Amino acid sequence: MQLQKAISEPKDNKKAYELDLTTFKTEKCVIEAKHNPKHWKFYHSLKDRRRVNINYSSDLWKFAETNKCLKGDKWYLSHSNVERLYHPDKYKTKFWDTFGHKAYRWEYGNYWSFAHILSEIKIDLIHRLPKDENFYMYNFKTEWCPFRKDHHKADCVYAHNWQDFRRNPQLFQYQKTKCENWRSEVYITKYSEGCKDMEKCINSHGWKEECYHPMSYKVYPWNDK
Repeated sequence: MQLQKAISEPKDNKKAYELDLTTFKTEKCVIEAKHNPKHWKFYHSLKDRRRVNINYSSDLWKFAETNKCLKGDKWYLSHSNVERLYHPDKYKTKFWDTFGHKAYRWEYGNYWSFAHILSEIKIDLIHRLPKDENFYMYNFKTEWCPFRKDHHKADCVYAHNWQDFRRNPQLFQYQKTKCENWRSEVYITKYSEGCKDMEKCINSHGWKEECYHPMSYKVYPWNDK
């Protein structure tokens, strides 16, 4: 089943809302009266605090929210789900399950990290593009899937994990030769586990980058023997 038929898309039936990620949840709340911390831009505990002006990854640290990090604010992984979901690489890159005006009645209101309308989404919606040869060489699996609802991931044109993800050959210069450090059979939770050079690696990460590379795609005849 095609993705367009399996999952519905939202419509722009409400004004888009944008948080200032440079300040959101970076300062401690000083209000003593009882209030809902989910409807407030200040943090109330380590679980909803975000670091500011720190270059950390959107990948979640395995000891997140335990206060066991000896390097503190200098650590390169997200310390909490708030840091992960409101990281510029993650914020509004996925649609919420319920679209339209009713979606804003959820517990986080306008502070929700997911997109509720089409104009809020932060990624290129590549499933709308024509499925020609250029699409499979330069767009296929180069964006993370914006849909949270369950669907057949093998038929989806978006990436769902690091083994599924491809770098766009138009933006990253890498060869069709397979990276010796990348092991497709080992599940990785962050990009650096697959290859320490990450996006700067000059070789292909996995069979998708290798087979859909412009120098490989439909160059060789299929051999099913």
